[in-house]
Amino acid sequence: MVVEVLKVEELSKDGTVSLSSKNTSSNKTSVSTSKKETKNVTKSLSVRKIFCKAKKEVIPVNNGVLQSSSHFTFTEYDNEYLFSDTLPYIVTDVHSEVRLRKDNTNLSAMTVCDLLQQTIRADDVSSVALAHQTNIGEKWNCISYPEYYSKIKLVSKSLLALGVQEGEGVAIIGFNHYKWHLTFMGAIHIGAIGVGIYTTNTAETNLANFRLAKCTVIVVDNQKQIEKLDTIRDQIPNLRGVIVYNDDTTNCSYGEYHWDDFLDLSSKNETLDDEFECKVKSLKPNKCCSIVFTSGTTGNPKAAMLSHDNLVWTARRFCKAYGPIFGNERLLSYLPLSHVAAQMLDIIGPIVVRSPVFFAQPSALKGTLKFSLNEVHPTVFLGVPRVFEKIHERIVETALSNGYIKRKIGHWAKNVGYKYSQKKAKNEITKDPWSFKLANAMVYKKIKKVLGLDQCRFLFYGAAPMHDSTMDFFVSLGLYIHSAYGLSETAGAQSVMFPGMFHTRTVGKPYDGTHVRINEDDLEIQAYGRNIFMGYKENEAKTDAAFTKDFYLRTGDQGKWEGDQLQIVGRIKELIITAGGENISTGNIENAVRKNLPCLSNIVIVGDQRKYLVALLTLKLICDETGVSTDELALESKVFCENHGSDTTTIGPIAKKDDKAMVAAIQDSIDRANKLAANNPHKIQKWVVLKNDFSVPTGELGPTLKTKKHVVYSKYSDIIDEMYK
Repeated sequence: MVVEVLKVEELSKDGTVSLSSKNTSSNKTSVSTSKKETKNVTKSLSVRKIFCKAKKEVIPVNNGVLQSSSHFTFTEYDNEYLFSDTLPYIVTDVHSEVRLRKDNTNLSAMTVCDLLQQTIRADDVSSVALAHQTNIGEKWNCISYPEYYSKIKLVSKSLLALGVQEGEGVAIIGFNHYKWHLTFMGAIHIGAIGVGIYTTNTAETNLANFRLAKCTVIVVDNQKQIEKLDTIRDQIPNLRGVIVYNDDTTNCSYGEYHWDDFLDLSSKNETLDDEFECKVKSLKPNKCCSIVFTSGTTGNPKAAMLSHDNLVWTARRFCKAYGPIFGNERLLSYLPLSHVAAQMLDIIGPIVVRSPVFFAQPSALKGTLKFSLNEVHPTVFLGVPRVFEKIHERIVETALSNGYIKRKIGHWAKNVGYKYSQKKAKNEITKDPWSFKLANAMVYKKIKKVLGLDQCRFLFYGAAPMHDSTMDFFVSLGLYIHSAYGLSETAGAQSVMFPGMFHTRTVGKPYDGTHVRINEDDLEIQAYGRNIFMGYKENEAKTDAAFTKDFYLRTGDQGKWEGDQLQIVGRIKELIITAGGENISTGNIENAVRKNLPCLSNIVIVGDQRKYLVALLTLKLICDETGVSTDELALESKVFCENHGSDTTTIGPIAKKDDKAMVAAIQDSIDRANKLAANNPHKIQKWVVLKNDFSVPTGELGPTLKTKKHVVYSKYSDIIDEMYK
């Protein structure tokens, strides 16, 4: 099997130069480890020049893994031992080894470091690995794969100089940045543990995470995180150092380092090179390399331990299933890297397919993502439903502000595109009709280009259900968003919507080498495969409870089969059991309300151990620069008000129920949703519109924008109790 890879050549004479020439001698794949050489290898290349003026080269691929044409001796692992019953399937100590689960893929075990070396040795054209820019619109600074390794080695040696030991945690708190990658990979290369920490955590949560993961080095991106750290610093045991990687204005005190000063430590001791090599050679695929803290949407976060094999095997299988073009994909990194999905897609996956990762601005989720998308035009894009909803809302607002004729054309094109895409998904289209060709030329191409998704081949979403209206919008553009289902404990995806599959109600099916079953008693989804995590660090009770007797993972989610595809019913912990004993999953009810109420932003249904169901509603509001909602209605909410005889522009009158027209409109939407209910206990009896929308800063949403229902129940308990009086 062969695939095409892009070779970046010299592009211009204005100072914008390539990362490598066509020289394919063995010297081209050697890497420098001195700081001076490494510091000067970054070149500025525009995305357009990199990907529009590149030549193609064919290299062999075997089973989804690049094959090196040059000699390189990888560490040989005893596969019989790694899969043997002398090892346990689950552990709670980062120093322990686990037994790898047997599968039908026959992929040999390797470490993350082996994977990177394999990619480098197969890459005699110095492909771009990472690309970053200081501000939107500026040139991209590119780092090739050999340079990537060279910089990783500097970080590893600097960590060793600080005294970091095997199994110790290296915490990283910051927005997506190439130095986040370097720190994570640098820790892994010396047997330490990469520990991503959410930037939105409180100091108290951070302290608990540091202690649990035994973090002895903490890497942060700016002064704000330093100030948060200062409140708990004296309570962190064995802290060896704090590094600031993206804020040169921070005044570093004793034990703190700016990034360059930290890298200077790599040259302080002549033995560090030998120590680094010994550390890399001692790594094992079945030992922990990353700790991912669970989201905490249903309780306190747990420290899920992921092995080298968990990450590498999962990334290789996922890439094999989707068949990306090696060296010819582009990814935009913007979701929190402390989340397992971002680690898999932004760090490990690109190494498998030898593709570049571009870093969005820290303000991506506050509004600048659209600019980065327009610059990068990614070919692969992952988002949580809220991200796709925001994109949809942006286009709807633009459409609503257009004149009558443009709105009519847009409406016509949407209907044409939706019908066409539905038929195409079912393989019912043999020739594009003229109506689609016309709509495509007039509308679809322009919208996709504006969105920056005109070159995107793979769109994924996960973490929560997608609203029907949002899915329909993207389908009408010919953009099929593939659902993926997984947990921190499954190293990302466990079930995915494969190319050629399209279903709005399912999350696809388990990919090759994994297995899913539904427990008959409570409909719990249970998962098995080499992607399943090692266990929760220092928590035997939670670890034991997470597995069945035959070591299937208990996901805590309810599901059912629709043909050979998996459908998620809801979280078992979020299953409402009314005072009358009725078991209610709220997903269908919430979706029905959303479909009837386009200005709705969030809905949380309450009713556990209560006489009836009630709902907390938030409407779409304009947010300030911090991401917190103001009291001003967003354009879509204003239009909904106008269409129902209300002239209000703020949330106050609606929340107070003074606006009778909007009260009637919302009640009508609730009534229509209730008509679809199985029986009376499934109907919403009362509702309240809150004065604010949910957000990350105010605590109702987690870092991946999932609703933290236990926070909502607690924060709005007085309002909830009032509805039961």
